[in-house]
Parts: sequence; C-alpha cells; structure tokens
Amino acid sequence: MPCPLLGALDCRAPRRGLSRRASALGDNARPDKTGRGTRRSAATKTDTGTFLRSLLIVASLLAAAALWRILGPAPPTSEGTVTVARTLKAVMGTDCEVKIVLRADQEPRADSAFAAAERALRDVEALMSRHIERSELSRLNGAPAGEKVPLSARTLEVLKASRDLHRETRGAFDVTVWPLVRLWEGAGKVCRLPSAAEVAAARGSSQWDQIRLLQDGAVKTTTTAGADLGGIAKGFGVDLAVEALKKEGISGGIVNLGGGLRCFGRPPGGDKWEVDVLDPFRADKKETFAALWIGEGAVCTSGNYHRYSLINGVRYSHIIDPSTGWPAKASPSATVVAPTCMIADGWATALCVLGPEGLALLPKDAGMEAMVVVGDPGSAVAYVTEGFPRLFKDPPGIPVKPWRSAVPVGLIHRGVERVADDAGHLFARHSHDVLRGRSADEEDPFHGTLGDSRLKRLHALRVVLLVIDLREVVQHRE
Repeated sequence: MPCPLLGALDCRAPRRGLSRRASALGDNARPDKTGRGTRRSAATKTDTGTFLRSLLIVASLLAAAALWRILGPAPPTSEGTVTVARTLKAVMGTDCEVKIVLRADQEPRADSAFAAAERALRDVEALMSRHIERSELSRLNGAPAGEKVPLSARTLEVLKASRDLHRETRGAFDVTVWPLVRLWEGAGKVCRLPSAAEVAAARGSSQWDQIRLLQDGAVKTTTTAGADLGGIAKGFGVDLAVEALKKEGISGGIVNLGGGLRCFGRPPGGDKWEVDVLDPFRADKKETFAALWIGEGAVCTSGNYHRYSLINGVRYSHIIDPSTGWPAKASPSATVVAPTCMIADGWATALCVLGPEGLALLPKDAGMEAMVVVGDPGSAVAYVTEGFPRLFKDPPGIPVKPWRSAVPVGLIHRGVERVADDAGHLFARHSHDVLRGRSADEEDPFHGTLGDSRLKRLHALRVVLLVIDLREVVQHRE
C-alpha cells in the first residue's frame, strides 16, 4: 500500500542542501600538484552525494512507515476486536456517523454493514421527508380533504407514535404544526416576524383532529392539515439502522444522526459507551457540556442552537411551542436517555417546549432519564430526573438539581387546556359522526377505535368533570 505521507516527506529539499554543500567543498578545495583540478575527483563527489541521498531517502521512508502505523487503523484489542467508523453524508439534512465493533476476522464485512445501515436511513428519508416531493408525507400534506392517502407500515408507525407522544406530553410534541414551521421558516428568510393573525391562522389550519389514521393510510378533514416529522423521524431512522447492523452480525456500535444516537453492544475494552453532550451556549465551537456513560440505549439532545431563524438579531428556535405558535424558549437544551431513539427524539423536543416541568410527565418504569437546562450562560441550571446523575462521566460545570416530583401549577394549566380542547373535539366529532354515519371500526385521532354514541357521551362527560376538578386544584394551589 503506498504511503500517503511520502508527499509530505519530499526528498527534493535535502537534495538541494546536499548540492550546495558539495559546491562549497569543491570551491574551497586546493588544486593538486598536477594542476588537474581539486584533490577530490568528480567520480568521488558523485559517489558521496549518491550515498547521502540514498541514506536520507531510506530514513524518510522509515519515518513515514512509522507514522503510517500510528495514524492508520487501530490494531485489534486484547479481545480481538477492531472499531471501524464511517460518515454517511447528507442524510435527512445532516451527516450520520456510524461506528461498528468487529472481530478481526469480520473486517471484510464492514462495507456490507455500513451499506445496510445507510439503506435503512435513506428509506426513512424517502418516506417521511417533507422536502422530498414524492415522499409519502409530502403526498399526505398535499392531499385534498376527504381523499385517502395510502401509507406504508413504517410511516403509519411513526405517525401513531407521534399521536401517542402528543397525548403523553399534553400537546407539547405536535407534528401537526407543519403550517407553523413553514410560516417561521419563511419569516427567517425575509427577516420579518409573523403577525399574530398569521400565527393564529397557521395554528388553526392543522390539528390532530383534522387527520384520521386508518389501517393502511390516512384521511384529512381539511386540505390545510399536515405533519412535519422532523422531530421524530431521525430517531426512527437511527433505530432501523441499528437493527440493520444487528442483522449483519455486528455485535456493537453507535449510530449518530443530528443530535440523536443509539448505542448497542459493548465498546472495545469496556462495558459502556462514552457520549458527549454539546454545550448549548458554545455549540458553534463544538465544546462539550457533559459526558455520559451509556450501555444499551439511545440519547437525544434537542435545543435552539443547531437550527434557528435569525430575525432582527434575535435567534428563534426551529422547535415550535404548539400552545403559542411561537418558537419554544423554555429550555436551550434538553437531553433524553431512552430505550429507543425515536422516543428519545420526541421527548427531547417536547422538553424544549415544556422546560423542567415536563420531567414530571416522563413515563414511569420506561427506562427513561432526562436533563433540562434553563437560564443564560452566567446563570444556567440543569434539572435532572432522579437517575440521571448516575449516568455522568463528566457532569456539567453548572449547578445540577433534581426536579421535584409534584406536578407544578403551570403544567396543570397546560393539562386543563388540552383536556378542554379534547372535550370540545369529542362533542364536535360526535355530532359530525352521527350525521355522516361513521363506522365503529375507524380509528379516532385521540382515542383509538370509536364506540357507540352512548359510550362517547359518557366519556365526554367524564372529561368535563375532570376539567372542573383540575381547575379547582389550580385555584387551591394558587
């Protein structure tokens, strides 16, 4: 294998030095008694120069070979494994880093493993990117009201997971803010804040109750409804890439895509992987905020520092708060550790909207931990779940505080608003369903399969009573 360092270790400069030295020796040499020239013959000077040049070339080659051994692939560990890494370019708008652990005799299989991981990621992008005109998501967003759009099992899986997260996060994670995402992207391009009327119109034009998920597709009740899966599809793609690597016989590795990654197996010479969390206040310099020890599982960090719009000198996050229609500002950075990257991805987005109060909503006994940063560079605080400090290899250089378990008033307010909205949707949909004779086996956007009208009325009544009870709790706490 030719050594790439030979070009840097160019032997021409030493040869010029030798030539100058030989010329000086010749100029200073005294003539011999016969007057035929210097004491050194031309042949002698040539032999000496050739010897020195050969010696220098050999020394350069030996040095280059030594450096090549240092900078080349790492040798196998005592366990007989090697680590191979590759960067996949332009995957879902960013680069993806894939690192795999192989036995020394498996190294020829690395190319097929990387190819399998990339296929999984590209398939998700082709199905769920709103930037690809022929993707399933683009066809759904562009479909008129009442038209059934066929969807693959994978796209439906992500949409249903998004709907579940919408409920679990009290509406903080909402992929139907697609019109708002477009509104703020356009505002960033023209450097003008949207008006309150524009924000309200965009928010009202797309809601979960305007999209019905079926067994093999979806139907919109309004043409303007749509979804942006950017806050969850990357995580889903990472999960599929990991499964593809496992099917290729890879025993361990990391897939890292756009702030979300998933680890599996063991790194060489250790039991857990070291995962760095970027400093949200110095992300442009790629400085590390904290380091975590992660075994099997996923880590996702969302924040306002990677993608944003700059309007009148103010940075506005790409993450939209569905309750206001404005970019989220509760937290500059939220990190979630979960069994899958799809779940970690969605919850990290939601916590940027909710702030530390959202930690109380994390599912119990689901193997999830989280850290939410609040404040400015000089006064930042990291709030964490109970088990998160045990993950630190290097904790952040700011105060780390556990979040209280009691549900705060602000979160109850958000819950009241969501439940009230759901109650209104139930009553409105009940009247609509009776008029159009909706069948009982169709899926409802909020509550799954529909029952008969009496059960639906009873459920709506329970929702109203819950709203009343929660309002009393809010008044009591305040």
